Amino acid sequence: MRIPVLFYHKIGYPPPQAKLVNLYVTPENFYKQLKYLKLRGFRTIDCETYFKIRKGLMFPPYKPILITFDDGFKNNYTYAFPILKKFGFIATIFIVVGDIGKKVRWEESEEDLPEEILSWEEIKEMHRYGIDFQSHGFTHRHLDALPVEEVEEEIKNSKRILEENLEKKIEFFAYPYGSYNEKVKEVLKKNGFKAGFTTRKGKERDLYEIRRVGIKYKHRLWKFIRYVEWKY
Repeated sequence: MRIPVLFYHKIGYPPPQAKLVNLYVTPENFYKQLKYLKLRGFRTIDCETYFKIRKGLMFPPYKPILITFDDGFKNNYTYAFPILKKFGFIATIFIVVGDIGKKVRWEESEEDLPEEILSWEEIKEMHRYGIDFQSHGFTHRHLDALPVEEVEEEIKNSKRILEENLEKKIEFFAYPYGSYNEKVKEVLKKNGFKAGFTTRKGKERDLYEIRRVGIKYKHRLWKFIRYVEWKY
């Protein structure tokens, strides 16, 4: 069955100096999108449930949907979390583990506006509610451009730190910048990851290339509905 997999970055209001405005979704639009899902009877699931459904290990709930966030920006707590709670929804946040609690600007990003990343206190509060935290690497780099030893470090360090702090297994990964290759996929498999999430739409080859549709600032509700109900 087709399970919609959405991904967001920032829930908030883009400042005038922001270069990558499309990484934002306003709280008002996010509210409308989740209200639509609630009215239509969608049920949010986590990565483990998604994996089990895809592998035929469990029957799917009625109208499942997987909502994900990349990077772990503080505005996910400030704006997205209260709206998720209002509708009784959960989501997965793929977080850059080495930057937790920091204000950062990643050198490889086109965006030069520093952003705050969630703190451990915020992460643990969201985790207690049911928000699923998984890995987005340690330092947000293009993994396909790194030697395999550095890919190992990025993946193993992020997994270890999340597992130690959240006391749960970390088995799902979203590729920073959507950049990956067969080498990166093999490192994930070697280190116990069950699946990898891309930033691409369309058909996938395997569970280490799960396709997602990005929800952006420019998307109006009708386009969101099209993505959710019909096709990517």
